[in-house]
Amino acid sequence: MDPIVFIIGVPVIVIAIRVLAGSLDHDRIRADLAARGARVEDIRWTPFATGWLGRKGERSYEVAYVDADGEQQVSTCSTSMLGGVYYRDEQAAGGERRGRCRRARELVDKLMAENARLREENESLRQGRA
Repeated sequence: MDPIVFIIGVPVIVIAIRVLAGSLDHDRIRADLAARGARVEDIRWTPFATGWLGRKGERSYEVAYVDADGEQQVSTCSTSMLGGVYYRDEQAAGGERRGRCRRARELVDKLMAENARLREENESLRQGRA
């Protein structure tokens, strides 16, 4: 085999595979966010994101999107061909840290308020009987 073909051909093949993998990653991230009711605004490859050293076969991306509540979010995620999409952190677009369980916290707050109301009602009923 001619060495020139090898020297030029191998990098071209490697670059083509990386571009194809990136395109598939973008599609996978868009589909995952669409399933969560979000709209993607920007996806950027971040090869040296937090935790990049321990990731085998996964690529990291910084994703800006508008969530189902209409709030702008920024998240770092990792994805691979067979591994799905994993979000490592989420932030509001202004830089404020946000957890992935905001709705769960809101539900807990509502339940705690209802619990306090029921305790007060229970106490007033006990006092009414005595």
